[in-house]
This record gives sequence, C-alpha cells and structure tokens, in this order.
Amino acid sequence: MGIVSVKRTIPFIHYWRMNTKLIGIMLLLGTMSVNAQKIEFKADINEMSPMSYPARSGLSDFSFEMRNDSAFVHLPYMGEVYNPTYNNEGLNFDAPCVGLTVKPTKKKDGQMIEFSLKHDIVSYRFNITLWDNNRIDIFMQPSNAQSCNYMGEWEKPQKK
Repeated sequence: MGIVSVKRTIPFIHYWRMNTKLIGIMLLLGTMSVNAQKIEFKADINEMSPMSYPARSGLSDFSFEMRNDSAFVHLPYMGEVYNPTYNNEGLNFDAPCVGLTVKPTKKKDGQMIEFSLKHDIVSYRFNITLWDNNRIDIFMQPSNAQSCNYMGEWEKPQKK
C-alpha cells in the first residue's frame, strides 16, 4: 500500500497577502521594541582572544561604548588581515549601528545585542552579551580580517 497524502490548497496570492501583512506587523513591532529601548553602556575591555594568536589579559585603556544607535569602538586587534585598508586608524572609531536587535539570553541572565556597522570600507558584525553580573562578551567579525573576542566589565552611564 502506498502513502496517501491529502493537501489542503490555499490560493497562492491569498497566502502571500496574509504572510506579507503578518511579516509587516512583526517588523513594525520589532522595530518599535528596539527603538523604544534605550541602549547605553560603557565597557572597559581587559581581555582579548584573537582567532590565530594566544589570548591576552591585563589590557587597559581599551573600551567599547554604545549610546542610542551608535557604537564607540576603541579596541586592540591581533589577527590576519585579508584585505588591508589604506589610511586605516585601526579599531578606533564611532559609527551608527545597522540592524540593531536586543533580546534576553536563554537563561534570562543578560541581554544579547547584535548589529553591524561600517567604518571606511570595512563592515563589522558585533554580537555582544551583557551579563547581569556586569561582565561583557564581545564577538567582532570584520569583513576583511579574522574575528576576535573581547571580554571586560560594563556599566550604565551615570545620570547627570
């Protein structure tokens, strides 16, 4: 005996319209929740773990800061660069975030922040975890080089 399958057909255009409206509502709600949430923190970076080199700890004078929709990056870098850029100041810049998403961690003990940004001709993808115990983990993937992980401590800015 063969397998009998029964299909319920929905006209394609009706199905497409329903999904388009639903996706539009989901995007609108997602955008509203991200924009309504003010993302502000400053992190002092004291450890780094490059992809092809030994981890370094005891770093000082390096930081990562977010204010509203912009990132202020002051990080060290060690790793293989595939396409060097001309007149590159390194990872010392600020730029607006694109595709910013914020969601809780699986165990609800922190927040995960994802976004990308562009500086000069290089795009950077950031995955940041802000833990409730004030530790921070940053994964950074440049478009022209190997990725690097950074660790440190974060705090919310003091109100004036």
